[in-house]
Amino acid sequence: MLKGAAEAEHQVDQCQEVRAGVSLEDSEALRDMIKVDKKCRVYWRCGVSQRICDGVKKERACRWGGIAAVLWLAWLETDVVTEAGFYGVGVKEYGYWLGLKAQEKVQGVVVSNGMRLLWDQSQKRISRV
Repeated sequence: MLKGAAEAEHQVDQCQEVRAGVSLEDSEALRDMIKVDKKCRVYWRCGVSQRICDGVKKERACRWGGIAAVLWLAWLETDVVTEAGFYGVGVKEYGYWLGLKAQEKVQGVVVSNGMRLLWDQSQKRISRV
């Protein structure tokens, strides 16, 4: 999950990067904890900006369901989240922080810390080990 795009293209059951506390079930539990600020233009189902995820608007299945939450969980307790401004402890505080309104917009849109984190990481060209 943290080694770049070349190794990212795989299914959950094919993941070579197995870590305790990072599973589909754990990520769903994290997603359920997140309460997105009403000012944010992100979908509650996946946590992705409404500019990127159009599943609800077009009444079709979400393409991002489960993806964002797995990434957020994998980044917990790494430099990725502290660089983004999370200084809390534990998954409950992290879930709360992910739902808060980010201090900066993404593509001119008010988003949550969770979407801002996804955006910032997607813009990095170096891989993380």
